[in-house]
Order: sequence, then C-alpha cells, then structure tokens
Amino acid sequence: MKKFTIRCWCLLVGLIAIGCLGVQAADPVAKPAGTQDSGALKLTGETLQVSEKLTIEFTDVSTPPMPITQNIHDDGTISLPFNESVMAAGKTKSQISDAVHKALVPKYFKRLTVIIKTEDRHFYVGGEVRTPGRVLYAGEVTVTKAIQAAGDFTDFASRKNVELTRLNGERIIVNCKKALEDAKFDLPVYPGDKIRIRRSLY
Repeated sequence: MKKFTIRCWCLLVGLIAIGCLGVQAADPVAKPAGTQDSGALKLTGETLQVSEKLTIEFTDVSTPPMPITQNIHDDGTISLPFNESVMAAGKTKSQISDAVHKALVPKYFKRLTVIIKTEDRHFYVGGEVRTPGRVLYAGEVTVTKAIQAAGDFTDFASRKNVELTRLNGERIIVNCKKALEDAKFDLPVYPGDKIRIRRSLY
C-alpha cells in the first residue's frame, strides 16, 4: 500500500510539472521596452519578415521565368524556379534580389536581372486611440509617432501599458510617458506590427 501511494504521488507531481510547462509554452509573457533579446532577428523598416508578400520578376533573358508572387514562408525562405529557394526574412529587397541571382546564375542562366516588388506595407494601431485601424508605413516611425498617426490617445487610454506585438509574435510593453522623456524607450515600429492601447483602470 505504501509503495502504491508513493507511485501515485510521483505520477501526480509529474503531471503537474508537465501542465506547468504547457502553460508557459502557450502564453509567452510580454517583456518591457528596453530589454534585449540576443537571439532575435535584427529588424529595420527596410527588411522583410515572415508572411510578408513579395513578387519576383525576371528580365534580361530571352525566355524568362514567369513572375512569382508569394508570402515568405515560416522558415524565412522563398521558393524559386527549378526547386531552388533562398532566405528572405530579415533581408532588404536588394539583398533578396542578390540572393536570387546567385541561386540561378550561372547554374541555370548566363545572365539574369531580378526585381523584387512588395505591396504597400502597413502597421496597426487599435484600442484607445481616436482613429484606430491600419496605418501606411511610410518610413521610420516609433511607437509614440505611430499612435499620433492614429489620432493620438483618447482621454481613457493607459499610456504606461501600451502593447507592441511584432509580426513574429514577440510582445513588448511600452511606457509611452517614459518614452516621451527618454527616446531609448520609444521603440521603432515595423511593417506588420500591431499596437494596442488598453483602457485605463482609473
């Protein structure tokens, strides 16, 4: 009986531990602005990210491949003719063009011009702003500037607890009052990012 009780207790502890791990994996915690993630992909407003749509056009050859329109795959790559692929996430259009050219020339073509095109790029601002919705990304912009582009805070907005969600799912909490005093807390916003302003509790 004693051995049976010990086994049951061990099984219960194991199930609880597994459950805790599952909760941690499913609910990533948002980190405050100013913290660094050494393993994170270095982003800029010019770099493309996973799920962004682009079109590849080929010229300067007698029978060029058909243009290809696709979204960047979850692994960061894009598909090319002849079952080739190259990494696209984290690269600029110029860098992607160079990578595609190297993958196809001279292996399949003696010469080839590669043109990368993208659609208009946007970020999103929702919650307690005066004009929530999609905002055209027209160049470098920070969280506070993005909120201003959406009509600025409402009178009920929580300015210390603004949530910035990157396209890759990373969540960051921005204190906009602090960001206005110190620029290092006013994080850059990239295409595909989402900003959510909560309602103040008081």
